[in-house]
Amino acid sequence: MAKEYIRPVTLLGQIPFANRVVLSDDFESLLHWSHDGTGGDYVLELDPSLSKHGNQSLYMKTRTTLHAEDDTVGARRNVHLLPTKVLTLLCNFLIPDGTKTKAMEYTFDWYDGTLIHNAAIIYTLADHQWKYYGSGEAYVNIPDANVPLQDGTFHLLKLDINLGNDTYISLQIDHMIYDLSALSLFSESNEGGSRLVATAIAHASADDPGSLNIDDLAIYEV
Repeated sequence: MAKEYIRPVTLLGQIPFANRVVLSDDFESLLHWSHDGTGGDYVLELDPSLSKHGNQSLYMKTRTTLHAEDDTVGARRNVHLLPTKVLTLLCNFLIPDGTKTKAMEYTFDWYDGTLIHNAAIIYTLADHQWKYYGSGEAYVNIPDANVPLQDGTFHLLKLDINLGNDTYISLQIDHMIYDLSALSLFSESNEGGSRLVATAIAHASADDPGSLNIDDLAIYEV
């Protein structure tokens, strides 16, 4: 006879409860996540030694053998796009060693059958600067978003975007909130099937592989 198993879940911290949730993942497994970036002996695995609230986090590290500056490792997942096309990414991230990781990046790529709409932010460790990927097909500094982050500590990231009109809305890093409503994201012609792809990426420095932990990731409708 079949048995019913129940796993209790404790909700802690900032929980998006008032809107429709597209994805909520506390990384109890790697189901539906796939590797994106430079090949080789990269690491993309669950890390039970570090977590914000649950039992483990997602750990990624760029390749060690044949290491090169700007190697990347990413966790990629296809997600749903709700009719409003207005989304929030909410997650906790930890940079194990800022001297080894050159940058970390979060991207949304929406293929609507005619265009690709690309919303992305990147944090560069050398200058502690947050940047957005703009309509000029390049990363541009977000005004006043020069924020040193402590290594080995989980930080909160919250990004609001509107893929319907190709604009950013806001970015929150811990207690700091930045108004991005005047900023446009990048789009260009790209025929093909419709899909939305979310990716978290770590970039290697010149001397060492780069690494990143993420936990309690959610994507929901604003």
